[in-house]
Amino acid sequence: MKHLYTDADKFPQAAILIKGVAFKYTEIKKHYADPLNVCLKAMPLEYNSANKAPAKMIKEVLPAILANLDAENITTVIIADSAYFKAATRQSKAEPHYGYKMPCTVAGFEHMSVFLTGNYQGLFYNPRIQEKIDLSLSAIAGHLGGNYQQLGQNIIKKVSYVHTIADIGDALASLKQYPMLTCDVETYGLSIDKSRIATIGFAWNEHEGLVINLNHKIPRSDFDKQIVSNMLRDYFMTSNATHIYHNATFDIRCIIYDFFMKEVNDDFVSMVDALDVMYKKVHDTKLITYLATNNTAENKLSLKDNAFEFAGNYAQEDIKDITLISKEDLLEYNLVDCLSTWYVYNRYYDKMVDDSQLDIYKSIFIPSLKNITQMELTGMPMDMLTIENVSNDLELIMQHSTNKLLKEELVEDYLWLEQKKAFIKKNALLKTKFKPLDDFTSSLNTNSPLQLSQLLYGFLGLPVLDTTDTGQPATGKKTIIKLYNSIINEYDIKEDEL
Repeated sequence: MKHLYTDADKFPQAAILIKGVAFKYTEIKKHYADPLNVCLKAMPLEYNSANKAPAKMIKEVLPAILANLDAENITTVIIADSAYFKAATRQSKAEPHYGYKMPCTVAGFEHMSVFLTGNYQGLFYNPRIQEKIDLSLSAIAGHLGGNYQQLGQNIIKKVSYVHTIADIGDALASLKQYPMLTCDVETYGLSIDKSRIATIGFAWNEHEGLVINLNHKIPRSDFDKQIVSNMLRDYFMTSNATHIYHNATFDIRCIIYDFFMKEVNDDFVSMVDALDVMYKKVHDTKLITYLATNNTAENKLSLKDNAFEFAGNYAQEDIKDITLISKEDLLEYNLVDCLSTWYVYNRYYDKMVDDSQLDIYKSIFIPSLKNITQMELTGMPMDMLTIENVSNDLELIMQHSTNKLLKEELVEDYLWLEQKKAFIKKNALLKTKFKPLDDFTSSLNTNSPLQLSQLLYGFLGLPVLDTTDTGQPATGKKTIIKLYNSIINEYDIKEDEL
């Protein structure tokens, strides 16, 4: 089998499996071997003529690759490809496993440890892929050095989980000593009429906090929700702390809806007063993250993504329905959200300031949150006639663009080829009759991922830059923009020439 060693004088301590187009000695050594300070055995991964790696093909070739490594007593396998990683570990998703050591599930090779890493070639399109590479290299280094620690371990140093009315009063009083607190709520739903609060958490640093259980799996006889709501409303009204949220409009909307509004659909006076209270001193780490990371590459803004290297993959799969989660698990989940919010704040606030984004953050972004929250609580007036007119205009623009696309020579060639394929396929099944070519038609549905994939990758032969969760070539808006930019850069084409 084709392979290379990053250091001919040393025994390989691990192996890296990577796409054939990225199978380059200098780059593999630079991005993986040198940072780890080890010798790596590199092997290229197989793909079919359409630049895909179907599950059937992976199942056939992967055991042979692992057997080759096993013959050299290599038990640490680094995979820079999501499809092969999922096959090697029997995971349905790859993204949550950067920075984790996973057991190999291929029969006969269960003694091997598998690590997912990013492909260095993706750095050209998105520099933040380096974060994924760094996460994996840190985990691999820990594993090889005998001190591997799973992400998110030991981040909770001090915590109080509060359940009784008496303890809630003491807990809220204790928060008054802190000038800044992160705050996060867990709710029974996301929509305005279902987002009733189950738990609310506070943290005063990255490792310490408390969570109040409002009504999650508490017997009614042990709890008076209205009393607790009043206590929390009074806390926010009297607190002088700056509260830090991630996506503040959601948490604050829920707090106002649950703790301040007496008649939730009609108590506008209480709502307006509550908006002044809740937005008196606020930070939003989602906005901070946006301003600190905004660039031409993709920037993910979720709390889980930006605190991943701190808290790991702590997301609950059943969080969309918290009734399926135990009281203990939900309280801890709420706390980790609060701790993670501190981590993101500490990670990005100074960067936002250094990038000269503080003024826009204070003068535009933060003030806008109050208006957004009010709109979410009361709605926003709409001119339906204007909306209908704009909708019609957009429909005409889309139709014009589609018609223009269909008249392109390459698209016409593709459609003719599809017509011919249908002609050949049908007549091959007929024994006596024969259908002429004119009986067959072909069309391009621009909303069909399958057709777009066939056109872009099968017919035009464009490189696969992104894949879906199922490992198929992506055809979404962001991917199309990437393909467009790659063509311009590769051939030095001016935009007006396209």
